[in-house]
Amino acid sequence: MVGDRRQIPETFSKEQIKRKNKSRGRNVSCFPALVLERDAGGATASLLGATAGLIVAAPEPPLETVRHVDLGRYVGRWFEIARYSNWFERKCDRDVTADYSIKETGDIRVVNACITRTGKIERSEGTAKVVDTSTNAKLKVTFFWPFYGKYWIIDLGDEYEYAV
Repeated sequence: MVGDRRQIPETFSKEQIKRKNKSRGRNVSCFPALVLERDAGGATASLLGATAGLIVAAPEPPLETVRHVDLGRYVGRWFEIARYSNWFERKCDRDVTADYSIKETGDIRVVNACITRTGKIERSEGTAKVVDTSTNAKLKVTFFWPFYGKYWIIDLGDEYEYAV
């Protein structure tokens, strides 16, 4: 499931995200991010997802998000191809996936799954809600109500081949 890492722009490295935001006058702490790949009917897209509050800005202005996200194009199955350590994936060894689908309510169903070192499938289900309906780029995600984390899309390829 590992994709061609050359498709992912270098600006997505942890240090380069810090430098990019520091140059904009922001004090940014970067926490774990996920690099995912999607199989969309033979077409491949990459996603660097900053999930559930994983990129946090200090009291400085918040990170800028993309202008618009077409949720119909964003939903589907994504395969993780790299990641920084995440406490919520501590049991995961391989084959990490994230499935996004739109519920009748308009919320997004989130199902994360992986295979552990013992070969067991570990799965967690949550719900994402769009916070900024003018862009669909700011969401909040919960896997354990009433606790939510931020899920902001701060960069997105024109063809949805990557996202941060």
